[in-house]
Amino acid sequence: HFKKGLSVYIPKVEGDELKIIPVQTWEDLIPGSFKILEPIKDKTKACASPDEMDLILVPGISFDKQGHRIGHGKGFYDRILKKTKAFKVGLAFEEQIVEKIEHEGHDVPMDLVITDSFTINPHLHA
Repeated sequence: HFKKGLSVYIPKVEGDELKIIPVQTWEDLIPGSFKILEPIKDKTKACASPDEMDLILVPGISFDKQGHRIGHGKGFYDRILKKTKAFKVGLAFEEQIVEKIEHEGHDVPMDLVITDSFTINPHLHA
């Protein structure tokens, strides 16, 4: 059961688009691709705009100590991250952290990276 007063949104890939869907309870989710929980298809009509978000939890294949990430290559999160002022938190296992990821000026770094063993504040490694 989600804490009252907080809006929770879960991403769902539909075609070439990542939709950000509001959910109220765990019952609004079902296993989708790779058995990852995602919103039930018939409840995907309303979507959130990136400028409405305060916090975004971001997956990735790899992160570095400066907060840069390698995603899954579709650019779903990159498009959202460019449009938001939300606090961005990368989630990873310790093994996914590398010393340096090549990035371009338009790439949006994380504000914090949390692993199973430690937390990285990129502002301390800038």
